[in-house]
Amino acid sequence: MHLRPWTHRLHPPLSKYGTRTPFATSTRRQSGKALPHLSAENSNGIRAYITSSFLESLIVAVEDISEEQLYRPSLLCRSSAHMATWSNGATQPQLSLTVAPSQTLSDTSQCLDCSLRACLQGENKTALELSSHLSWIKIDPSLRGSADNYDVHPSNSPETDVSPGGTYQYQAFRERTSIRILSLKPASDPQMELQCELIETDRATAETYEALSYVWGKDEFPNILHLEGGYIKITASLASALTALRLIDKERNLWVDAVCINQGDELEKGHQVSMMAKIYREAAGVLAWLGQETKVFELQTAGLLNLSRMAINIGLINVNDSHHELLKRWIRSTQDGFKMAVDMMRMANLWNFWTIYSSSWFTRMWIVQEALLARQLTFCYGACALHWDDFERVMILMYSIGESLHLPIESRDYFFKFGWNIVTVRDHYRRRLTEETDTGSEIAYYATQLNRRQCKDDRDRVYALLGILARDRNLHIQPDYSKSTVRVYLELARNALRLGHIGLLYEAGLCRRLSFAPPDLYTHPETGIQDLSKYLPSWAPDYRKSIASVVHVHGPQFSPAPLTWTPRFGTTFGKDPYICASITLPEDAPHRLITRGTLVDIITWVEPASFASSEVLRASHLDMFFIMRRFCKRLKEKFDSNVIGQSYPGGCEDLTRAFAYALVGGGTDDEYNKTFNLISSEQINPLDLWINYEKCSIEEDGEVYQAMVWERQNPEAEGKVNGVSYNFYSTGSKEASRAWSYNHHLVRIFRNHRFFMAADGYAGLAPLNTKDNCDDSVAFLDGANVPFVIRHLGDDTLDWALVGPCYVHGVMDAKAAMENKSFGGRTQIHLV
Repeated sequence: MHLRPWTHRLHPPLSKYGTRTPFATSTRRQSGKALPHLSAENSNGIRAYITSSFLESLIVAVEDISEEQLYRPSLLCRSSAHMATWSNGATQPQLSLTVAPSQTLSDTSQCLDCSLRACLQGENKTALELSSHLSWIKIDPSLRGSADNYDVHPSNSPETDVSPGGTYQYQAFRERTSIRILSLKPASDPQMELQCELIETDRATAETYEALSYVWGKDEFPNILHLEGGYIKITASLASALTALRLIDKERNLWVDAVCINQGDELEKGHQVSMMAKIYREAAGVLAWLGQETKVFELQTAGLLNLSRMAINIGLINVNDSHHELLKRWIRSTQDGFKMAVDMMRMANLWNFWTIYSSSWFTRMWIVQEALLARQLTFCYGACALHWDDFERVMILMYSIGESLHLPIESRDYFFKFGWNIVTVRDHYRRRLTEETDTGSEIAYYATQLNRRQCKDDRDRVYALLGILARDRNLHIQPDYSKSTVRVYLELARNALRLGHIGLLYEAGLCRRLSFAPPDLYTHPETGIQDLSKYLPSWAPDYRKSIASVVHVHGPQFSPAPLTWTPRFGTTFGKDPYICASITLPEDAPHRLITRGTLVDIITWVEPASFASSEVLRASHLDMFFIMRRFCKRLKEKFDSNVIGQSYPGGCEDLTRAFAYALVGGGTDDEYNKTFNLISSEQINPLDLWINYEKCSIEEDGEVYQAMVWERQNPEAEGKVNGVSYNFYSTGSKEASRAWSYNHHLVRIFRNHRFFMAADGYAGLAPLNTKDNCDDSVAFLDGANVPFVIRHLGDDTLDWALVGPCYVHGVMDAKAAMENKSFGGRTQIHLV
């Protein structure tokens, strides 16, 4: 046995959901002083290393000398209260370590069979002894690696930090289906210490418990949670939640990830995280902790409950799509509905729910599955509580008013980004439970919807979805933080496409990226070696938050706008019912996708809208009306001049009709249906809408045009919202109201699309970054039910980049396109 400084570096353990956090350190640590190190070996060549960061935590690394491999270190045990006497100036501890003579690592299920004896002598010269048998530590040979890859860092991990009093020692689970329940002791005074008990139980037979959903906050642990046999240091956020949630007269059973999972045991943590979806789903309820109670929270809760009661009084009892659309119709079609809607919006502005919407709980990625899986969800802040039903009802009420009258509310950004987002995603998840769904489309939906949410690691934008997508076990995705973000995204795309989930392609493409460099630019100019480790192909979705902004073009300038690109046509993107996918994913070229498809036409002209630029993205309704009016006039003129012949290609369709349908993507998306069909109780086709818009808005004697001219000439008139007076909404004709709604619908479309025309005269909607220099073409990829814009990457290559899905009027049937001899024909397409 010998004692010497240890210079190997060790991996720190994983934090909450796999991110790495460092080992514990003490304020007593002496800077620059080497870590005590001890090693022992047996006759079979098995060597164990024990290190201690001044005995605050003990770490083991095991080496099989015969294989020259150092196995990943594991946390063995933490110092007891007796061992905490180590301090500056204390004598070096006397450690002795033995390894069982018969120990080998040939059986991966074996444990390291060794024991440690430590003799400590503190400043008071009192010798204390500790003997610990360490046979419960399992060695995983799959985690072998070079000693140079290991590192030790300081950590604030609650269960590894030690100060006098005794850190709680977790016991290994007896069964793989076991979980721990935190029994929170009652307290009559909020100033009383947090007392609790951790109870191991089988998940399937656990007593009734509630699961806590909260934001961890900073990696600082200033508060103490007292348990039988020790204590755990916890964050201020968790301490405030537990203090507020404990009852006066009885215990409360909770599941809290930071405490119920041993954060210092990587194997346990990985297994428990894989069960989290079931834990939250089986809980009696989920408590969403928004923060400490304030007077503002109390007032805003009262305001939300008041609006919820008003919503019930006007018939919004069951919060489903039909009631939602009926509410919109009532608001738009009756004087009483309009007046009440304006009053409710004023009340919302007065109460200003910003404090609730802007709670960091709404912004986090990981809380989504916790909210979606909950049987009952309750928002808690201090002593205030708000049930999900009331919150959802108010969200739908405010959204319906805003969509019906195009009136803003305070804090609209937070409302739509986080509050409303939770409502729509939770509703989507509930409806999909009883439907057959394409997993690729589901991954794409959630990743896009949750793109703006915060998470420290972009890999969690995939890993945080696994609990929601648990029905498809064939994806075989397990969190692995040793992989790069690009590799995680690429493997997800390849796995999903192998299983036939072609819906994933609709969330890929250059339309969702700020920049793209083709594979040949990843070749070193001197060595000629191509390194694609950081290259994510165009056909693989990029979920990183940094690409949530797409590039819009305004004149010659490129300016990013804070939008997530959303197609404004079609109701379902997925598999074609007649044509099977033909996808090949070469193992020796993982960035390449080979498929067959039908080339339709080359894009020769695209027209971007000026308001797609960020400079005018927030323009008032009044200004936006005149911008859209000029855009539509210019678009119609250029369309007429580019059409070949007197009718639209493929038949004898009238040019005005073809233009009207191409302008709105055929009227095929949900928003069109909700705005112009369900609400009006009529079936209004795109041609009638365009003719009405020309009459009311483009012609100079039109009702809407005249009203907007008056608004511009009278900027100081009373009762204006976003540049338009209330009087316009309440006194305008039915035709004027329809033209006004059409104007707003076009704004939504052209913030996400460019109008284009192809060489043979076809027209439609393409992604914003579509080009018209003959590099971009329209093609059907086998298995997909809508066409794509694809970009040829050069005359000397067969490679194409995926730009994004598009709408081509008259050419939205893949089977008909395949059989159309006038198109470019069938071909093999290499996407990179």
